[in-house]
Amino acid sequence: MIRRIVRRHARRRIFAVAAAAALILLLACRRARADEPDLKSPGTRDLTIQVGEDERAYRLHIPPAAQEGTQAARPRPLVIALHGAASTGKQMEAMTGFTKLADQKDFVVVYPDGENRVWRYFAVAAGGKKDFKFIEELIDALVKAGTG
Repeated sequence: MIRRIVRRHARRRIFAVAAAAALILLLACRRARADEPDLKSPGTRDLTIQVGEDERAYRLHIPPAAQEGTQAARPRPLVIALHGAASTGKQMEAMTGFTKLADQKDFVVVYPDGENRVWRYFAVAAGGKKDFKFIEELIDALVKAGTG
């Protein structure tokens, strides 16, 4: 009888440990998904992407039509709107009106921010490579997510 009681308690402990491990795993997976940026849902949002040691910011707009019927399955054009010196992606959005046009014409538009409000395309040795890498990784992330 004592053996039966010990076995029952051992089974309960094993079940409790397994349930706790499953719960921890479930929460870890949920947190990992929550940390991933939403690159598919319609709307405009400010996001960041890790590029090397730098965290770079961008504004993404996905038109509502991107989620309707067969349009979601087909590739959509991607417009990358680079701001001028001393500006930001958000200011570029306001100046161009691309967000409204994207809703009308069904294309995705992204407004990346230059580092310290400047694009260093002219000085590759002084950090311009970082800007090229940022745009390259941004495009890769959007294409991988099926955004553009």
